[in-house]
Amino acid sequence: MRTVIAGGSGFIGSALIAEFAAAGHELVVLSRSDRPVKGASVVGWDGKSPGPWTDALEGADTLINLSGKEILGRW
Repeated sequence: MRTVIAGGSGFIGSALIAEFAAAGHELVVLSRSDRPVKGASVVGWDGKSPGPWTDALEGADTLINLSGKEILGRW
């Protein structure tokens, strides 16, 4: 399975990536930073406009959106 996680470089995304990677998923993280994410490939995006990141969605089985404002501050 191919899973794309928008905003997946944070606390919750890291936990999901570990679980999905252990289950054999191919993982792609859409991120505003170019910092590497263990267990996933990272594709840059700005969350506002279409661009090359839309190619990462092609053929994805699942899209999880974790992007947005933090709740209750940093964990």
